[in-house]
Amino acid sequence: MGAGMKQKALAQQLNQPLSWVRARIAIVALPVEAQAAIDAGELEVSDALKLAPYADQPDIIAEVLGGHWRGDLDWRLRNAVRDAERRTTLATAISEYEAAGIVAMTATPAGARALDALGLVDRDHRQERCHFVVVGTDYNGAVRSVAHCAEPTRHAKRGDSDLKTTGRSERPRSEAEQESIDAAKATKVANTHRNAFARDAIEAKLRRRDITDFVLPALFACAGQTEITEAAKLLQVVEPTKDAQSSYRDWSGPFRQWAGESQANLTRAMLAIAYVQAVAAGAWRPRANEALAGWLDRLGYKAPEPEA
Repeated sequence: MGAGMKQKALAQQLNQPLSWVRARIAIVALPVEAQAAIDAGELEVSDALKLAPYADQPDIIAEVLGGHWRGDLDWRLRNAVRDAERRTTLATAISEYEAAGIVAMTATPAGARALDALGLVDRDHRQERCHFVVVGTDYNGAVRSVAHCAEPTRHAKRGDSDLKTTGRSERPRSEAEQESIDAAKATKVANTHRNAFARDAIEAKLRRRDITDFVLPALFACAGQTEITEAAKLLQVVEPTKDAQSSYRDWSGPFRQWAGESQANLTRAMLAIAYVQAVAAGAWRPRANEALAGWLDRLGYKAPEPEA
């Protein structure tokens, strides 16, 4: 409380918002690389508040500053944190396997094959010198491991191991494996049927409702955070919500709510998103530039005359 009161007093003394003071105090605790990025204008001063929770995790800040992730800072931080958590999860899983006497790695060496592909069972192969597991994580960060054999030829007919491969086709499938195969087949059939229906609908007579009821909502839902923010600032139809603890201003939430209020709002929102996308495309997307120029020309836009 004492530190908070001091910050409030300092803000009043300097005639600045509390977030302004907090941001500058947060800079001091950041790694020198982050401070240098702020000094160079690569990050805003207010971004120090977003980086502050990770001041003692320089690997996360280094990944954000390294340019591995593109997009706004919040998005880059989320991905950097997710990657750090996955690295920690993998390191823990590998340590647990090694403690149990099992070699674990995160990539499959050349020549190695999964036991399932060889028709071998984990519990039988685990005592072999060529046994190891490949450890990874799924989209949600959960550990996934697959048992492998580093020397498949050892289990061939003339190999030096007593454990011989049978081939996947000769090994009876477990109930779980069969259920997974059946589910995959059913999904494939359903997708094929749906795709055929959609193709026929697209090739048939075009309807205006196809655009308003499907295309616009789908594209709007897939629009990126940066595009939504720039479109909201362009139209100026909503006010951003503000975080009382920082200087972060959220344009996306209010703009999405506004776009959902009517079909006209949604159409205007998508026009704004298309506009900011075309403007940002630059020379890399000449067709986007041509489409933008054509649209402005049809609307009668005239560029201002340069000042003498």
